Amino acid sequence: NDSVVADSRTVHLVLNFVASARRLNADAGLLVIAADAAAQRILQRARVPTFRHAALGDVAGGDYGAYGDRAFVDAMWLKTAAVYAASVLGYDVLFQDADVVWLRPDVWDAVYAPATDSAWMDDGVRTDRFAPFFANSGFYLLRATWRSELLLAHLLNSYSVVISRQSHQAVLNPALAEANAMAGLSVSILDPDVVVNGGARNKVRADLRSGARRVAVFHVNFTGGTAEKREALRGLGLWFLREGCDVAEDAAACLP
Repeated sequence: NDSVVADSRTVHLVLNFVASARRLNADAGLLVIAADAAAQRILQRARVPTFRHAALGDVAGGDYGAYGDRAFVDAMWLKTAAVYAASVLGYDVLFQDADVVWLRPDVWDAVYAPATDSAWMDDGVRTDRFAPFFANSGFYLLRATWRSELLLAHLLNSYSVVISRQSHQAVLNPALAEANAMAGLSVSILDPDVVVNGGARNKVRADLRSGARRVAVFHVNFTGGTAEKREALRGLGLWFLREGCDVAEDAAACLP
């Protein structure tokens, strides 16, 4: 299953992902975790498979102010809880943030390896904070193994640390190292020329111009707020929603 978390501030980015996947006939198995009632309503109107439950909580209201603010950290809880719930039910999960687009129909083939427990996007940053794997928490595959469940339970129980550090990824990477060392969790880092982070967007631009079709996934991290992410995608020709439509009013009409 492919899992995404969305609230009313990021739902247009999720719909853009849905449009990118549908144009490739690659949206089977998608489930969006709605982080508030408004996002749930919009997604259901667009006929996107959606789940929301009061026990998971909602993301705090108001505008996202900055990386690490209350709404941002709330979303990190949902990112962990949603994947844990799917994993313990026996599903392999391909999780991604809202600001991701697919460029090839074979994304699952590009990331899935039966011999590994997990596969992660390369964050691109080489600092001690994300050592030793430098995994990005915005795009990853977790197979339904007891080792993956152990990792996710550790992350759930470490949410107070996520709040303190204001980052899911800064807690994830040491947890990955611990699960790898103590339980044998296998960790693969995906090819950064195939699954591309926002700091390397020129790779995407060059790939699109050449027609090489090497890039399968683009994650618009290292970019400011939702408006900036939308403009970055539009500048690359990767904004797939119809111009001028209002997702709050008629989300289905926004999808091609």
